[in-house]
Amino acid sequence: LGVYVLCDDSLTRRITGHHLREYFNAFFNTINLIFRKLPSKVRFKVVAVESSSNLEILQLAYASANMRNNLNLYGRWQEQIELNKDGKILDAATSKKLMTYFNATGVPYNNSHIIVLFTAKNVLFSQVAHDKQGDKKVVDDMKPALGGICAGENIVITQDDGFFVGIVFTARKLARLLGANYDYREKTDCRYDSSMLMGDVYRRKSYTMSSCTIQNLTSWIQTNGYCLTNKFRFQVSSTEDLPADLFKPDKFCAQKYKGKENIAECTQEKWDISGYPAAGTCKVRCCYGTIRAWKRNMFSMYTVGALDGYTCKTNTVGNGICVNGACEKR
Repeated sequence: LGVYVLCDDSLTRRITGHHLREYFNAFFNTINLIFRKLPSKVRFKVVAVESSSNLEILQLAYASANMRNNLNLYGRWQEQIELNKDGKILDAATSKKLMTYFNATGVPYNNSHIIVLFTAKNVLFSQVAHDKQGDKKVVDDMKPALGGICAGENIVITQDDGFFVGIVFTARKLARLLGANYDYREKTDCRYDSSMLMGDVYRRKSYTMSSCTIQNLTSWIQTNGYCLTNKFRFQVSSTEDLPADLFKPDKFCAQKYKGKENIAECTQEKWDISGYPAAGTCKVRCCYGTIRAWKRNMFSMYTVGALDGYTCKTNTVGNGICVNGACEKR
């Protein structure tokens, strides 16, 4: 499925050291790992990435051509974003305005199946009850519309921090766009509080789909696959990179613990770590402190979960990659 990515200025400023196209390729390749266990093969491909960096230039150009008042011009999508008084993005209102804008603008979006707006700002979501029995205590965002990709509601608004924190949140929205409801059923493996992908995202960020989610997606794709056959035009070279390919261990540690002295992956060459236990499968040890021969033990160590894509090895998997903290076959 072709994905046209919009990246607002709040997130563009946070993605440093990599081109936006590299980052979002790795982002959606990770989402593909979540969807790869479906019987019906689903893959998301980044068609193009558009940031807000050219908006000021476009505004000047449109002003000089006396087109300042035409909001339905290429590149003016950020002007459609609705904020509340606290500066939070209003999800439902923004989605509606973006749909109107894209319908008027048309062609520049390469015939993509889905348009995803990424932001580092807080998003205020409209909420609906999950439990069909009427439990109003469990709520979540209602956008995008269930199965909306075939109903002209193919807009996703999602949050990220420039370090892949938004993967699960985005995957949930894409699954909903493709007909998967949030978990709510009174079945052991589909309960909202069971920490599955479509369960309580604030409880645990899981890549695992419940049996209900798999059934929803499989059934919906088999029934509605006809609307997913449109051909899109690539503007971004596709890669198989994952987050670990963009952030090698030293860079990962530096990003995780910004500003720490000599922050890097813990190695015997830099630190005297011979007396410390191994990091463990799909873990990275980050050390910072003084690197001098006579002060080799003057450092601090943190053990954190590895990014998706780091290599791993276990007796059951053999050589694999880390996926959400577990070693899996690539």
